[in-house]
Amino acid sequence: MKKKSGKAKKNGIEESTLAKYTHPWLVTNLKGHSSPVENIEISLSGKLMASCAPDRTVLIWMAKDFSAKEHKQIRVNIEFDYANRVFWSPDNKAFIVSKAEGKEIEVFKLGKKPDGSVGNIQSAIKYNKIHSQKIIGLGIACNGKCVMSCSTDGAMVIWDLKGTVLKQFNVMLDQTYCAKISPCGRYIAAGGEKLHANRYSLKWDDKILQEVSSLDALKGHEKGIFSLDFKFDSSMIVTLSKTGTWRLFDTTGSRVTVPTTGTLDKDLFVDLEAAPIVKLSVDALLVFVGVKQDVKIFSSFSGDLIGSLENVHDGYIQDIALPIDSMHFITCGDKTIRVFNNIVGLQEKIRSTRASLLDKNLTEALKVRLEEDVTRLKKTLLALEAKS
Repeated sequence: MKKKSGKAKKNGIEESTLAKYTHPWLVTNLKGHSSPVENIEISLSGKLMASCAPDRTVLIWMAKDFSAKEHKQIRVNIEFDYANRVFWSPDNKAFIVSKAEGKEIEVFKLGKKPDGSVGNIQSAIKYNKIHSQKIIGLGIACNGKCVMSCSTDGAMVIWDLKGTVLKQFNVMLDQTYCAKISPCGRYIAAGGEKLHANRYSLKWDDKILQEVSSLDALKGHEKGIFSLDFKFDSSMIVTLSKTGTWRLFDTTGSRVTVPTTGTLDKDLFVDLEAAPIVKLSVDALLVFVGVKQDVKIFSSFSGDLIGSLENVHDGYIQDIALPIDSMHFITCGDKTIRVFNNIVGLQEKIRSTRASLLDKNLTEALKVRLEEDVTRLKKTLLALEAKS
């Protein structure tokens, strides 16, 4: 673990570079930004990752290089501004950014170099300015039908890919801290000062947005909601409140249910200078919380804390990215991006698969397949632990 540097603290955070940070799960450090990274986003293919920072650049990273000694990146300059949010298109051929100062959205298209590698990235479309406050939510529906953006004043805008406004409304949360579009592109959720998160359904007729209708609110918190996240198939949503409690909602039935909750140390939520974030693993077995400089990992089955990484970054955790293969988790909170092996994710997957084997209604063929999955997962886990 990281040794104390003995350097002075500013706002409770050590002013060291954490250059010697180590952890058994750490795979690599990605360096390239000259200012603290604010957002990281992995493409649906899992092959590319984009990061953005106030240094007025977006860097494109190749996931296959994470385990290599050299980490090449492609630099994309943001003219006269910087990106505070970045999001990949479903076909992985473009990405969008929200600009911190101009409160505008811009689309960049990926080109190819003569050798076939990614390059020649150019600005393609600049949307008209709608937002007057900081954009805190940005996303593209996986079906490619629309783009969602939301700002701190609750202004929610649904656009088509070319920047035409399809729908504009206010989520009415007093102050809005977070907003996301579901991976399936059918739902939107937003959280803020109110004690619940608002959900909305997007109803389409072919490619025409017919209606944005309000759904049941996600209730149960004692204070407002800092962050939320969807499961990859959109069937669950996790929310994180200002009290340090997270709630996992199952939204598949006619009524929203809460299968699991978890609680963090309330001391971590005192004197916050940046909002904590919550992320749900692709298989929904883990809940990741980034608060101050720490990453806390919970079992979504039991609600128990099963992993904890402390003092991961110089600054507060700004984002956590979870690749679709669930083999890693990636964090940012200063100029360095850290990639970790998802050891607890494999452990929880083994536990979950073993629990499934107890079902007496399993067919013999399915039982054999699950037993093979356990064997494969154990081998993968042992290999990663041997490298740690």
